[in-house]
Amino acid sequence: MAHQFRLKEHRRNRSEPIRPSEKLLRRSDGSLPNEEFALDTDANGFIQTGIEQNPARRSIYFVGDSFVESSLSHPQDRFVAQVARNCNVNVFNTGYSGTTLLQAVLMLLGKLPTVSKRGDVVFLFVPQSDANAAASGGYWTNNPTYTPIKPALDFPPTHQATFTDTQLLLRTVEVFLIGLEIELIIATAPYRKIDWVQDNWIRRNYLREEKYKSHLNLRVELTNAVREYVRSTQTKFFDLEKLISGDPSLMYDELHLNFSGQTKAANLITSFLEQEIL
Repeated sequence: MAHQFRLKEHRRNRSEPIRPSEKLLRRSDGSLPNEEFALDTDANGFIQTGIEQNPARRSIYFVGDSFVESSLSHPQDRFVAQVARNCNVNVFNTGYSGTTLLQAVLMLLGKLPTVSKRGDVVFLFVPQSDANAAASGGYWTNNPTYTPIKPALDFPPTHQATFTDTQLLLRTVEVFLIGLEIELIIATAPYRKIDWVQDNWIRRNYLREEKYKSHLNLRVELTNAVREYVRSTQTKFFDLEKLISGDPSLMYDELHLNFSGQTKAANLITSFLEQEIL
């Protein structure tokens, strides 16, 4: 069987709701409700915001992993949907759980030009999935979740992954979108941060402080690599990780926003867009 590039996208015109698994509920801090969440998609596989689209208007495409997807929030509560209600533009949620930056690049190169137009905006949250992937080979990996090709390689790649690869991929996106005359906003995604002694959730899910610190260090390295990159470019930058500062009251686990977090993120993003784009 020949290898194929893997396009991470939702099934088109999906209408089935989802419910958090028992594992996800156990992993949450209690602020994730045990109920069904609608997850409807449009003809392109983008998650619907509930706001009518107008082809004549400018469009903003939010790109990222499960943080952007926010599937375990109700449709009207997802921060992308709230931004859609707040702003007089078309807003699309292209998030997909487990997407790495390399997998997002494949979507931007292969799919975005079929739906976008000059003057549109890509709001790219560099995925925290990248930190997870770093522990299993980086972007070019044989890990079945993070591999950019199907079927996955039978052996680990020889490339020695670093977060310099993140900067390389950001440069790829920037140059490509300049050619399409699409504006790029690079953003950091937040992650839960608090003292090991104070946060019972961290102790319950990591058991060992050394394990937690190892994961945290990868997230810090990834986020700092993004910040370092934007200092060398004119691309607009939205540092949500810094603005939220890992506040555990805004997250139901390590990476995903609860109701309060969705609303705070939406308000911060709306304010940024009003100042920088709209």
